[in-house]
Amino acid sequence: MITMLRTLALLFLMVVCVTSDTRDSHQSYSQVASRQKRNTPTLDCESGPLTISSVPTIIQSQGYPIPYLDDTDCSFDIIVGSGKVVVIKFLGEYDIDDSFWSFGAEELCCDYISLDDGEILKTTDIIDKTLTSCVYYNQADAEYYMQFVFFSNSVTAKFVTDSSNNVVHTGFKAEVTERDAVLLLYGNNELKGELANDGAFAVSFTFTMYGTQFDKVYINEDGVITLGEQQLNDASGFATSHLDPLSNIGKDVISMFLADHAFSLVGDPLVKYGVVTETQKLSEIDTIINDAFPCLDNPYVGTAALVVTYIRATFHGADINGKRLTNSYEVIITSNSGLDTYAILNYHEIRWHSGDDQPKGNAGLPARVGFAASDGRAYELPCSGQLPCSGHQDVITIDDDSNLNPKVPGRYVFKIDGNEIEKPQHLSVPTIECPMDITAVDCGEGADVSWNDPAVVSDCISYTGPTCDRSPGVFPASATVTCTASNDMGEAAPCSFQVTLQEDMTPPQIGPCDDITVADQDLGPGDTLIYDDPPYVDECTTSVNCNPPSGSPFDIGSTEVTCTATDLVGLTDTCTFMVIVDVDECAGNNDNCEQTCTNTPGSFVCGCNPGFTLDSDGSTCHPHIRLCKMFHVMDGDLTFDQAKTACAGNNKELAAVRKATTNTQLVNIIQTNVFVSTSFWFGASKAPTGDWLYLDNSVVCYENWLSISELNEAGMDCGQFWSSSTIEWTSEDCTDKKGYICEEYKML
Repeated sequence: MITMLRTLALLFLMVVCVTSDTRDSHQSYSQVASRQKRNTPTLDCESGPLTISSVPTIIQSQGYPIPYLDDTDCSFDIIVGSGKVVVIKFLGEYDIDDSFWSFGAEELCCDYISLDDGEILKTTDIIDKTLTSCVYYNQADAEYYMQFVFFSNSVTAKFVTDSSNNVVHTGFKAEVTERDAVLLLYGNNELKGELANDGAFAVSFTFTMYGTQFDKVYINEDGVITLGEQQLNDASGFATSHLDPLSNIGKDVISMFLADHAFSLVGDPLVKYGVVTETQKLSEIDTIINDAFPCLDNPYVGTAALVVTYIRATFHGADINGKRLTNSYEVIITSNSGLDTYAILNYHEIRWHSGDDQPKGNAGLPARVGFAASDGRAYELPCSGQLPCSGHQDVITIDDDSNLNPKVPGRYVFKIDGNEIEKPQHLSVPTIECPMDITAVDCGEGADVSWNDPAVVSDCISYTGPTCDRSPGVFPASATVTCTASNDMGEAAPCSFQVTLQEDMTPPQIGPCDDITVADQDLGPGDTLIYDDPPYVDECTTSVNCNPPSGSPFDIGSTEVTCTATDLVGLTDTCTFMVIVDVDECAGNNDNCEQTCTNTPGSFVCGCNPGFTLDSDGSTCHPHIRLCKMFHVMDGDLTFDQAKTACAGNNKELAAVRKATTNTQLVNIIQTNVFVSTSFWFGASKAPTGDWLYLDNSVVCYENWLSISELNEAGMDCGQFWSSSTIEWTSEDCTDKKGYICEEYKML
């Protein structure tokens, strides 16, 4: 049984004994216990199948940390969800054996874990190659990152000890989580060995980066694809000049992980590539794009995509005890007939890091991840190049991070066709516009300041805020108010405005101060009068004092009142008004008015009831005389002058039509009665000046002419009602003979 277990360990050996988080292997038990309280459950071996999730679960050897002897083992059956991967991070807080932790010790870690991958979902041979990689670690190499990711529906993790060093071991402990599998692995073509010899190849669609269209790519050895036929000149092997900032490359480049790859070395590295046109696969890619860019006017629908996947990429310097660390990652370029182009960067597992201060890996140089144009434009991901990152590991955590929301560990999406590389829209920083600067008057105790919330523009992107570092209220002194609104990633767009307090230099304005007239019998007890203080305008609190004050006694006659408004800083304004106490002459029938009497200061005015008019004596009233205008429409055969004479002979005159109601009344008379005449003179004629006048020489103020030409027709100087269907006015020769219309007034 022991021999069989040791054989399994050698076949599927993937043990590591510390994590990259370990800086000091000799930590106290209390420190570790405190750190692990949040991780539940913690399972000992042989505890049955373990279904994992995104919440960490701790697995450990039997009775951990109780020591166990050599040649013992325990197993965990780990169930992985469909489309998921399992992440195992070994926790190195506890010594595995005393000799192992000696700095620079030559002894190898003699405790192993064998990982038997399940047979249900072998998407590629990446599983077998990953599980059979064996890397030993000693203290000098403990800075390497220890996270191992597997494609499978199930994994058996088996702790095995070896009797070669004949020591007692404290056991093993590991954190197990599940996350989405990010590699799509759609490429059907393969490249192996020295990639530089494979050259450029055409793709069956056109895509755009930094405004330039391409239909060819070149797969380079250094974790980079160059666009067009621009080889990166990596055939001669690693050179540190390859690791300059992307802006120095001088080529159109998409860099997934620019580092000192060595595809000719051991480890069986592989690149799979191909152009995707199948609807189902494109739909999965489209979903990733639309989730990252939710504010598009129309959902993105790609017509083709190029997928290039680097599998087990090996490196010149990442070699420990004859075993090379490998990274696996992928780029997807998708376009919709060349109109829009997006890039998806997927990182399955980054096991080797750069930027160490030791002469290994990239010789201390950072790996580069991002995009570059031949004219020097470039975009490098955070934690790449010279940008701040966690410790010295640079982009090592790129397989744990993401620029999506919610995060998909190891996945990054960009729009690349424009002049600048665009991050997902949820990363856009909202625009915030603060209120205008505020100037307030300090009334001696500060100023009460208020404002409206800043305006935030964020398209369809969710944001938090706006929040300001000061709230509306009393400001004791001038201050700058800063407000922010932030996106889901916490990136903020600040704005600010100034609140300036000025000394009160403006006195209050009091008034108007209107005179008050009151009848003597309306005064209060003791002939007192209650009145309101005059209104005032001032930015500060103000008091008003009047003399004599409201509630004082007032004598018959006029009394001047002076009111003064005083603000908090002592500035004043004054106004005066008169209080007039009047005797009511209308009281006691002392007015001699026949009907009504209105009291006025020092006097009175007589008036009359409705239907009566005040006589010239100012006191008596007589009834109104009511007059009624009557119209007479006459048949006849008279000229205009003869018609005037005929009307005058009967104490009448030719009718003057001065308003629409009169016109309507005459039309009704003509239409509802039978007349011999078909047209009738009325009292309007044209003066030599061209104006139309009534008989009293006033200008005609209402008109109902058949047409405008009637007003100026030569020789046609007199107005008539023309008995047509609409009965409108026309101008006629005054010597023509017609009927006529008279008017008279009668008293009712």
